[in-house]
Amino acid sequence: ACWDADLAQAPEIFLDRDPAVFSHLLRLLRAVPLVAGLLPRDDPTLFASLLAEADFFGFDTLLSHVKTTAYYHSRSNKDDHPAFRDFLPEGFSALPAMSTERRAAAARAREACTAARQLIDHHFATKDESYGVRRFDEVYGSIGDALASGVLPAQYFAGEKNAKSRLVQVLPVEATTWFLIGNAMDDKYTVEYGAVYPDGNDQMKPMREMIMQPGLVRRVACQALVENSAGERWVEPMLYVDPDDQQEWMNEQPFDGVIVSRANTLGDPTISKQTGGLAQRMMRAKDYLGLVGDKPALVNCGIGVSELWTCLLVTEEPPAEAGFD
Repeated sequence: ACWDADLAQAPEIFLDRDPAVFSHLLRLLRAVPLVAGLLPRDDPTLFASLLAEADFFGFDTLLSHVKTTAYYHSRSNKDDHPAFRDFLPEGFSALPAMSTERRAAAARAREACTAARQLIDHHFATKDESYGVRRFDEVYGSIGDALASGVLPAQYFAGEKNAKSRLVQVLPVEATTWFLIGNAMDDKYTVEYGAVYPDGNDQMKPMREMIMQPGLVRRVACQALVENSAGERWVEPMLYVDPDDQQEWMNEQPFDGVIVSRANTLGDPTISKQTGGLAQRMMRAKDYLGLVGDKPALVNCGIGVSELWTCLLVTEEPPAEAGFD
């Protein structure tokens, strides 16, 4: 490479680059590793130019810092969590529903999925650089791609997505309201088995029909006005914790759901890990959905949270739960 050339043979090296931008880059090079506060927040054009120059010159320290910071600002640990179904063995769906073999396969998959999620949680907690750089490249592509899409510089200066949102206000519901959950891939939501569109896809029933056969129903206690660290606000339901939820969360019970082990139940009767405290028996719908994927009803069917639909229904009496298939 030209950088390794014998100075006697190459006394001068001419760099055909913008000297104004290069001077800023040189300042950053001299400041390594303390570059975090030196990038221009109020001049996105200069920021983009600096990254382009850093990419050209192979200034990996700066590039890794920017990628890592931007990635952890733009994603949460749960965004990277693998789906439980990804760990299920081939042929899992063909195993008898309540068989020992199926329960054992589900238990092994659950253990592997939990381990993978815990490792990702650790990466996010420690802001692991190697993981952040790798995932940035996988999700956003090259520095040029990230600049073109607007990911940079926006996400570098954004607040952390992992930062907890706060509850601003609790709003009462004006009428009895229910939170419905179903599996969009369930055959019972298909118009008719074998009836397909020209492209070969099944025809889905209208949503007004689907909500009459929800897989799971929980009552809405109130609405929560929530605000994140960026000042964005939205309203989402607060749900009552159902006795079935409480029993499952007290500790892991056998997958068949028939025998409830007292020893397991007494392992965590407070369910503080899920709700936050002994007296907390309502939770935001977002938090509830984060736990739904581990319910035995979904685990045994290999259903991931990404396949679920939800709906709010205002009615005195909710539709009966149809379960998950």
